[in-house]
Amino acid sequence: AETANGSIEVRKGGEQLTVQALIRATTQARADAVAVNTVTTNDGSVRITLDWPGGKRESNEGASLVITLPEASSLELRSSNGRIEVGPGFAASHAMLVSSNGAILVSDFAGKVFADTSNGRIELLDVNGANADTSNGAINVVLRDSAKGPVTLDTSNGAISLTFGSSLEGTIDLDTSNGSISVQAPRATSVSLDRSSGKVVLSAGGTSVLDTSNGSITVKQR
Repeated sequence: AETANGSIEVRKGGEQLTVQALIRATTQARADAVAVNTVTTNDGSVRITLDWPGGKRESNEGASLVITLPEASSLELRSSNGRIEVGPGFAASHAMLVSSNGAILVSDFAGKVFADTSNGRIELLDVNGANADTSNGAINVVLRDSAKGPVTLDTSNGAISLTFGSSLEGTIDLDTSNGSISVQAPRATSVSLDRSSGKVVLSAGGTSVLDTSNGSITVKQR
């Protein structure tokens, strides 16, 4: 699904896909003329887009989408200016969530989440993997016990918090140019910290990276 100047919310429920669109336009006539397109492609994907009258959206116009569906194998949601939220209960393998300005919020998601926003916080709770990037906002990730990693969490201005369970593997590299670092990882084989960086070794495996230019970093084993 793709929109501009509006949020996207995806909820699990119902027996078929439904789309509610909140249109903001310069005139009622233009709002009435907006077409919400739901197209099923050859591979079974469903693509949701909007057609604006005259083929062009005015700069102060936008649309928010609420999408309800019983299940999905994957999700790809894009907004050029707005919040993206995925509700609980999806068994999808992964989600690609991109916004140029707005928060990204996910809860109880069975797959890995790729979240990218240029201005807003990212909160991924009870997910099986995470790759999160924001230019201005905090990042909070809580991994499922089954999540093996690695994860990448990067913000240019904001705190980072990672909570992980019994399955996370490898090494966690920590870096902040201005902020404190706190680590609670009883099963780590080694933890080394200095004023602005740190390394947590859990086991053999890949490298998770937590990086912020201005903010604290908190790592906690559940």
